[in-house]
Amino acid sequence: MLELERRLSGVEPWNYSEPQNWRHDVRPSHVDLQLNMNSIPFEKDAAIIVTSWHGHLPFMKATLTGYRASGKFVVCAYDFPFTPFGNKDLNLLLPAADIWMLAHAWVFKHPTYDTVKREGWFWDIKYGGDICRQYDDFEYIFTVNSDCVWEEPGGVDNLIGMLREGDYDLMSVSAEGHNIHTAAVCWKREAFYQVLDYMTEFHRKPVLGSFSPELTMTLAIRQLNLKELVAPCQPAEPGMPGAIDHYCRYDQDSTWKQVVGFRNLQAEYYTRAIERLDPLPIRFMDLRYKHHLTTQGQSLLANYYETGDYRWIMKLWDENEDSWYDRLYYPIEYYGKEPILKEVE
Repeated sequence: MLELERRLSGVEPWNYSEPQNWRHDVRPSHVDLQLNMNSIPFEKDAAIIVTSWHGHLPFMKATLTGYRASGKFVVCAYDFPFTPFGNKDLNLLLPAADIWMLAHAWVFKHPTYDTVKREGWFWDIKYGGDICRQYDDFEYIFTVNSDCVWEEPGGVDNLIGMLREGDYDLMSVSAEGHNIHTAAVCWKREAFYQVLDYMTEFHRKPVLGSFSPELTMTLAIRQLNLKELVAPCQPAEPGMPGAIDHYCRYDQDSTWKQVVGFRNLQAEYYTRAIERLDPLPIRFMDLRYKHHLTTQGQSLLANYYETGDYRWIMKLWDENEDSWYDRLYYPIEYYGKEPILKEVE
């Protein structure tokens, strides 16, 4: 990945003067930007389609930084967030400028209205995929979620290499039987578009109670006889031998963890609060969007990040129990008369 691209995207600080048209001795100039950036889709061998919505905003600064640092072409497919019956505040529903810069391109699908089927996920990859279809240079396509992070994005070519080595069509972060999880999938280009076109026919006519997009995707892979590589190391469900934790709730080991540092931040966020575990490191959280966290996260977790006082986490655990019947509400002094200071990671 060019240093110039890293700085233009905000992955690294800009630290240059403003580019000039008439001073070519001041680098980078507009000529540098034109020659290196204007045809950037043709310079990439793979694209990453990031499916997203405003509920992921607390994590997107961290996650998009990782995807962009991979050196691949990043398209963020963002759910259209406005309805006549909902909130219309741009600052609450759209990313800040530093997040916009982290993707090469953004696409808004038409408004869709989800029940339990997650119809929006399909239309996000449909819109993002049809943009990427225009560029033959993309030999591989990744579909990922914007609440999942790659801490080691430099390993992305090793994932591609695993497919190439066995001439496989796809590999997801976790899979078993008829459940191929959609949080992160690496596709060979031809296989991705076969599956996308198959799914498009299913979703052309909405049918209540029909398959979810995830099941439709798995059905397409089976019907098309695609060659799936099941990741050698699956994220294990703790205490349940042989069971798979498809949401990677505990940052456990997996092939994708080993290769690109995969973590499902939103799943970890919820699990850590429910199961009385330490919170996510602050580097993954963007408190500008704390209003998208749970009620307890908006105040109690944010207070901990801002003060380092662990009493707020203890209070969070009591108030965040699954059942309202088990929730306990005490004043902060109940957990200690003085702050319990702990370094915030």
